[in-house]
Amino acid sequence: MDFTPPPTHIKIYKTKADYSEYVNLWGKPQEHPYELLGRLNFDNNDTIFLYRWELEQGYIAESCEIWHTDYFTNITFKEMYRHGRFSSDSLKARIIDKNPFVEFYVDDKDSFCRIPKVEVIDKLNEVIRNGEMEKYLNRLK
Repeated sequence: MDFTPPPTHIKIYKTKADYSEYVNLWGKPQEHPYELLGRLNFDNNDTIFLYRWELEQGYIAESCEIWHTDYFTNITFKEMYRHGRFSSDSLKARIIDKNPFVEFYVDDKDSFCRIPKVEVIDKLNEVIRNGEMEKYLNRLK
């Protein structure tokens, strides 16, 4: 099975818990592939991952490496930035959820741009409010 997500589509998902500040792992732990340079912003001593946005009703939009087979760790983006790469054993020890997704959609029709601007986030929220997720997005879970 291929664990590499499509590189060009926005993914919209909902998880069982709030993992918005935590690093996800692709399908099976290995040395973590994230290159965080240029993907983080620092604001008031807070570390913000630039490719993950909170939407309405608990949904998250992301235009980076995430897939419906991913795990979540208890490693924050701030910790990942400070520590650098983690060994496979360290990553395995930090997994907190191997089945985190309640719903997972991919914009494989490219109905929305890769890097959402305010208008696109507003449109995604409208789609969520109107219950039209499957009209625009491919549901994988």
